[in-house]
Amino acid sequence: MQDNHWPSYALRNFLSLKIEDKYDLVGIWACRPYIEEYYVYQSININRYSENTILIGDFNSNAKWEKSMAEEVIQML
Repeated sequence: MQDNHWPSYALRNFLSLKIEDKYDLVGIWACRPYIEEYYVYQSININRYSENTILIGDFNSNAKWEKSMAEEVIQML
């Protein structure tokens, strides 16, 4: 296991690791402003995602209040 060193700039609580030289594991704990923070991280790194990328964590999305943002995240994937 090794750090991918994917950029996160000023975003906190994101960690990307290479597992078994095959999988990219992205650990997520989205804090205020919740899923918007993940949306920005994903926008920065979407070109690094592949079929071997595993996203795991807490996206802190609320379908009632953040429906449009959650839909955009899903569409990008």
